[in-house]
Amino acid sequence: MPEPGTETALPTRGEPPEPTRAPASPSRQVQPQPLIRTVPGSDLRISTSVPDYDQAELFGLKLSNCTIEQLVGTVEAWVDQGVSRTAAGVNANVVNLSARRPETRELFRANDVNYLDGQSLVWASRLLGLSAEERVATTDVALPLAQMCKRRDFGLFLLGGQPEVAQKAAARLEAQVPGLKTYTHDGFFTPDQDEQVVQAIVASGAKVVLVGLGDPRQQQWVQQHRYQVNGVMLTCGGLFDWISGNNRRPPQWMVGWGLEWLWRMWLEPRRLARRYLVGNPEFLLRLAGAWFFRR
Repeated sequence: MPEPGTETALPTRGEPPEPTRAPASPSRQVQPQPLIRTVPGSDLRISTSVPDYDQAELFGLKLSNCTIEQLVGTVEAWVDQGVSRTAAGVNANVVNLSARRPETRELFRANDVNYLDGQSLVWASRLLGLSAEERVATTDVALPLAQMCKRRDFGLFLLGGQPEVAQKAAARLEAQVPGLKTYTHDGFFTPDQDEQVVQAIVASGAKVVLVGLGDPRQQQWVQQHRYQVNGVMLTCGGLFDWISGNNRRPPQWMVGWGLEWLWRMWLEPRRLARRYLVGNPEFLLRLAGAWFFRR
């Protein structure tokens, strides 16, 4: 089994995966300031019982109304049960992608849990008369998830991102959660190398896998390989850029007012301008249509 804190290198076909030691990072010697907002009570023991979520059908997707603590508790229960499960966050961009591409919608419908990752989805759910406890931002799930993995000695695998970004994110998490065992692999591999990546995950012994390959690729990947990985996979988009410190979190007031998209577009205008300037009005039109037909 690879040592914790290592990056798994892709072997040549037919060879067992061999880990390579991640380069030393200053973040492993210096305790950083918290990079992820701690959820109140997230350092407490979380119940391993799977809660009965309120399920809602919205925009053709199955959505689960849960809190961050409930989601982490569900992941823990799944691992205890020895079942392979998948979970994903849903935001306005996911709604738009799913509406344009039926195959993407079916990938999300195959998840065991789709939680409300975007503030716009929380507001939309309430507008349409559906229950919505809170926004479950994946960036806020990461820390309590890591705390649970450390407490239960599950091991946490970070798959995706630019070379060394996942390693840096893992180092930051280990600094915040001493004793956490992490394993990493970047997102630069071809479909022909999928099986070797799966072998690396299985060989690590990690029971929880964060998959940050971007949509729809990450959804395709987890559904294709969910029964080969003996654990729980959660898709997380660009999470590792935020945990690693490559991207700074927005001020809390922007998060509270649902303006995090504006902050993200300011950080990455080339990549995200179209998503938000075109996608946000598109989502509002879909919401208006859904509200009209639900009256």
